[in-house]
Amino acid sequence: MLTYQALDDGVRDLRVVHTGEISQLFAPGQGAIVEGRLDGAVFRSDRLMVKHSNEYRPPLAAVSGTRVGLTEWAVTTRDPVLRPGPVSLEVTNAGATAHDLIVTGSGVSAHTPVLAPGQATALRFDAPRGALLTLVCGVGGHEPLGMRGTLRVTT
Repeated sequence: MLTYQALDDGVRDLRVVHTGEISQLFAPGQGAIVEGRLDGAVFRSDRLMVKHSNEYRPPLAAVSGTRVGLTEWAVTTRDPVLRPGPVSLEVTNAGATAHDLIVTGSGVSAHTPVLAPGQATALRFDAPRGALLTLVCGVGGHEPLGMRGTLRVTT
């Protein structure tokens, strides 16, 4: 069981008590989404999902392509820096619900079909030099839940 102060309504904190599995990716101070019920002044959670940041930037990819993972509720990239020119994104739905991927920015507009859980596809487009590309899941309501990311094309 995990007990911590995590939710607030802008005025006060709400005590959260979580029973169930805890992801190894979860750490104190990290954003999370909890599901459960309000029991008086305590929120009793039975599901905890780690919320991922889109700020991680590893070194430049060796090739003009990268892997993109779609899960609840995140778009993750292995190499968020691309070289200009032809790009092939390897997109995998590693989630439990249907997702797609839309890539836009600087003359780029590309999208995958909606992928069932476990499906994968390649998304190909030309990446212009210096572009900042936005990645979102276009399935209704998924983007506001955190399914958004970026790819930067080197100059």
